[in-house]
Formats: sequence, structure tokens, C-alpha cells
Amino acid sequence: MKIKNIAFVGIPVTDIKRSREFYEGVLGLKLTEEMGKGHWVEYAIGDGTLALGNFPEQWKPSEEGTSAALEVENFEEAIKRLKDRHVPFDAEPFESPCCRMAVIKDPDGNKIIIHKRERALPMITNEVAFIAIAVTDKERARKFYQETLELKPATTAMDGAWIEYELGPVTIGVGCHPNWKPSQPGTGTSVALEVDDFDAAYDKLKKRGVKFEMEKFESPVCWMAVFSDPDGNRLLLHQRKKK
Repeated sequence: MKIKNIAFVGIPVTDIKRSREFYEGVLGLKLTEEMGKGHWVEYAIGDGTLALGNFPEQWKPSEEGTSAALEVENFEEAIKRLKDRHVPFDAEPFESPCCRMAVIKDPDGNKIIIHKRERALPMITNEVAFIAIAVTDKERARKFYQETLELKPATTAMDGAWIEYELGPVTIGVGCHPNWKPSQPGTGTSVALEVDDFDAAYDKLKKRGVKFEMEKFESPVCWMAVFSDPDGNRLLLHQRKKK
């Protein structure tokens, strides 16, 4: 099974109008696609796509679990803009050896990371820095992401407690830390994994014992199925239809 790249990062919201005001008005994202009578909207960010979905019965927001990190050009300017607009910060700006970060919350409590990698980069946000997935058992998670999903590790740090996988232009970071908990089942941000051959990938995962919360279904633009990693983080198998 070959996963080509990240199809999109999906964030569940309860009020699409309020969320659009936040993501477009506050974060400055530009709408690129609107579907499902406005219940699904997409924003192209660099080579990635951030999607908002309003399906409150099936998919609920969460303060825990997977987060999207938004790469900004000017970190100080971005932080000032967000504070001027009274955006709540879950973690104030801090510095690591390779980047600066802060953690904010959208109107539904989903955590978004504002990120500036310490390297030159050619809206307030110009790319997705990485997608972070919280796990509780680093070895179990490593076997799932590397053996079941066949992802190839690009970076391993902190004795395996943080592993990065590069998928196309986007990076997934799988991290194990006691202060960072996975999503509860059916809640939180989801990552959609784009594949070349949906049926082959779907059959392979089933043979490997992966349980699907939502079996294969078709939309006007794609095929999808929903499953979870061993910690309950929701993942989507996805193939976009050719236009």
C-alpha cells in the first residue's frame, strides 16, 4: 500500500458560520472549496489543504489529540494579530532548538499550533508545518504507522517518543508525552491519507486487522473510509477522483 501524501487535515466544527469567521477573518485563510451545502469547506495552504466539517452527530471537536501546525512567515506579527483579536492561547509562545511555537484554540476548542521554523520561507499562514498525532505507547504506534500503514520514518527524536513521516510535501509527527493525550473516539481533528488505489489499500488494511468506523463510501469528488490508530485517533483513507 502506497500512501502518496496528505489529502487534507479535517477539523470538526459545530457552527460553520462562526468557524469561517475565525479561519477566514482571524487567521486570514482563503476559501478554495465549499461543498455539502456549506457543511464542508476547504482552504489551500501551501501544498496542503485544511478542511472544516460540520457534522456534529458523527464528528465532534476536541481539546485533545491531533493538531495542525500552521507555518507563518512572521511569528511576532502573527502572535500580535491573534492577541489583538482576543484569540485564546493554550500555550504562550515558546522556543525550541529549531522553531518557535504557540498553541491557540478555535471557537470549538480545537487546538491549532502557530509555528515558525528557523529557516527562510518564501495570509498570516503560508504552509502547514506538520500534523501532530498524540499516542500513549510509542512502540505500538511505531508498528502501526510503519508496518501497518507502511510509512517511512524521516526523523526520530527523544528516544523514539517523536517520529516524523514525510508524505508528499507534508509531515506527520507522532508523539508520546504524558501531557498530550489522544483524541476520544469520534472527536478531534482527522488526517486524510491519499492513496493511488483505494480498493487495494482498503483490502490490505482489512486483512491486517484494521477496524473501520465507517466503511468505504463515495462522495461527488472522492472515495473515503474512516478508521483509527491504536490510540483511537481518527484517520481517513482517501482517493480524490480525477477531474
